[in-house]
Amino acid sequence: MGRALQQTSVSTNIKERLDFSCAIFAPNGDLIANVSDFPLASRADDERADTPIRRFDRRPTYRCICTVSARKGSMSFAVRYQINLLKGDINAGDVILSNHPVAGGSHLPDITCITPVFQEGKIVFFTASRGHHADVGGILPGSMPPTSKTIFEEGAQIKSFKVVREGVFQRDELVRYLVEEPAKYEGCSGTRCLGDVESDLRAQIAANNKGVGLIYTMVDEYSLQTVQDYMLHIRDNAELAVRNLLRGVAKTQGTTELHSVDYLDDGTPIALHVSIDAKKGSAVFDFEGTGAEIFGNLNAPVSVTYSAIIYCLRAMVDQDFRLKSSYRQAVVSTHPRPLQLSVVMSPIQCSILSERRVYHPYGLHGGGDGACGQNTWIKQPRAADGDLSKSGGAPRRVNLGGKATLRMGKGDRIVICTPGGGAWGAPGGEKKVNGVKELKHGRGDARGGGADRAAEQLGA
Repeated sequence: MGRALQQTSVSTNIKERLDFSCAIFAPNGDLIANVSDFPLASRADDERADTPIRRFDRRPTYRCICTVSARKGSMSFAVRYQINLLKGDINAGDVILSNHPVAGGSHLPDITCITPVFQEGKIVFFTASRGHHADVGGILPGSMPPTSKTIFEEGAQIKSFKVVREGVFQRDELVRYLVEEPAKYEGCSGTRCLGDVESDLRAQIAANNKGVGLIYTMVDEYSLQTVQDYMLHIRDNAELAVRNLLRGVAKTQGTTELHSVDYLDDGTPIALHVSIDAKKGSAVFDFEGTGAEIFGNLNAPVSVTYSAIIYCLRAMVDQDFRLKSSYRQAVVSTHPRPLQLSVVMSPIQCSILSERRVYHPYGLHGGGDGACGQNTWIKQPRAADGDLSKSGGAPRRVNLGGKATLRMGKGDRIVICTPGGGAWGAPGGEKKVNGVKELKHGRGDARGGGADRAAEQLGA
């Protein structure tokens, strides 16, 4: 599915930045399998042509971790929302489109396509894909305005729309949702690149159909009962892994009550209290103490909050793989890394949304904090801007802060220093992690599913 979507899409976001996710869901909307969200998935991973979701080699790319975490579980919310909303009105040949936060969406440029898989008149699976589209309207190109205060300013809002109805593509209605509806609000526009958005949506539909076809291939070979039995095994195994993780956390920390507070750059606290039931291997995640709703665009819907928890738990589970021991002990660089964009050759409008420009990424177990990021506009002096002297003058360096929209002129540049990472452990010391002594230098042996498959590829 992922390969099909990448190859048939046209936008930079999906084709080049790989800002998309594909997944398979149970009839009730539970997530069963999804394409690896990490930008460096090697060919050592399973790449058999007969598996519905293939992992594939990806070029190095920068992706926003919040986007990745938001997709992990929010797509399940999106599928369940349509199941509950449409009830018996989901038919063979339908493809449902949605991007609204109350319907399991994240931000509006992320559009989800959901396709039912039928067997003998019953839904037996769903395939779904979510991609970040180039523009869905709103007050600024790109549909991610730093200054938006209402959802109407961010573009098209779709709670539930059958973009394909029993095999027929509903283009006129799609144009209404993407072009006409968003433009009804003051200062807002419909999508500014309908052709690209439509092409990418068709690519998502094709990717879903690829998944449907491969599911049918598996069912023909192994039977529906066998495929669904393994679906339940996968789900039960994931549940057991998380329960064991929570039991392990309670044991190693010596407590079942955990609490932490972090802050957005505007000072808004994000508080989390975790109460673990060590006997059951379950936990309650309580965000009481988190700041009030922000008058802006950083408020997270329930589905994204849930997804962030799922992502963190998944990252902590090491049942299938284990990070190299040298990574756990190594002190992470705390210096921001500059990313300099190309010199502007003609006037353009530029927007940036970023965090950790005020509050430092924190370290753990004696490690120091990471450095804050910084966004700098290297501005050429211009008479029209009132900053050009008779002698010409040197370029100005302007700190943009974390969120800004600006009009850049010819010869301007923007330099983005991404935040450093908080360090783990005091420099130069040996540490024990879960009772295991970590080495001061050197590489540990790679372990787990990916490493095992890599060894098999090499004949080890």
